[in-house]
Amino acid sequence: MDRIELASGALRGLRVLITARSFGRNDPNHLSLLSDYGIDLCEYREEGPLDLDRLTDMVKNVDGWVVSVAPVNRAILEQAKRLKIVVKHGVGTDNIDIQAADELGIMVANAPGSNHIPVAELAVGMMLCLSRMIHRAHNSVVSGEWKRFLGTGLSKKRIGIIGLGRIGIAIAERVRAFDAQVLGFDPFLDQQQRDALPFITWHDNLGKMLDNCDLLSVNVPLTDSTTRLIDHEALSHLPAGALVINTARGRVVDETAVFDALQSGHLGGYATDVFEKEPPTGSPLLGLDRVLFTPHVASYTVDAMKSLGDDVISNLVAGLCGETPGNRITAEGCRDIIASSSR
Repeated sequence: MDRIELASGALRGLRVLITARSFGRNDPNHLSLLSDYGIDLCEYREEGPLDLDRLTDMVKNVDGWVVSVAPVNRAILEQAKRLKIVVKHGVGTDNIDIQAADELGIMVANAPGSNHIPVAELAVGMMLCLSRMIHRAHNSVVSGEWKRFLGTGLSKKRIGIIGLGRIGIAIAERVRAFDAQVLGFDPFLDQQQRDALPFITWHDNLGKMLDNCDLLSVNVPLTDSTTRLIDHEALSHLPAGALVINTARGRVVDETAVFDALQSGHLGGYATDVFEKEPPTGSPLLGLDRVLFTPHVASYTVDAMKSLGDDVISNLVAGLCGETPGNRITAEGCRDIIASSSR
């Protein structure tokens, strides 16, 4: 990353709180770069549940905050009298009260362009693994059972994608290479955007698209309107034996509905990188066979983490210097985030 040209000492003495678990750990140069600017770094990493009192006390004395999943709510922000900018180490900003930040004059930014390729790759990998039951076949070999599983694959299958932003489009382009039929649902795309993706069969009614899906990929941000979007009713539309892949947010999918559909045999399988509660301790889904789980690592690749860290620094430094970061998020612009359908 090109070093940002700054006036001498412009950032010296400012303090930045880092709660994002991964920031600076995969590429220590990100931390050293901030230190070179004279920024005082303090850390309270999101290794587990955070003590909100301690977090609030720390936020009171910082000018910037790099966050992942920690709650950035109004109560905390109101105590942050020095805070100029909150930068999300990732894309989804559902844990940040953007309206409160706007009202308090605190900028919020994310990194929307950093993770769509690895997330799409994981989603397609999950499709392959679930449809061919690779994970179950592996376990059968390790256990000595040597059971042969009869799978389906992706060729000629109807793959529905909810949310055709960067991630959804990247998934569509990849499954197209498997000679799959791609179905798309995204009410925020206009006709010109749809016309740019002529290989997708577009649907304006979600239920009707679900009626025709052999596999379903969920790629929408978490909002009031997408919370439990995939519920009992949505799952009932899917043909018997369909597979569902979730690389969006845990609460976009009703896990109880998924459990019921798997238990009844209507749903053929469920793969997810995200959960309603993380880690999903005690989830009944953990005891089922036709499931595949990863611990929220869809964007967790070497290249993506470096790119993400670069974006975080650019946004952070801009905000600390009183400039508008390139990826600023505002309450008024949240519709754009919904339309981007990014993670």
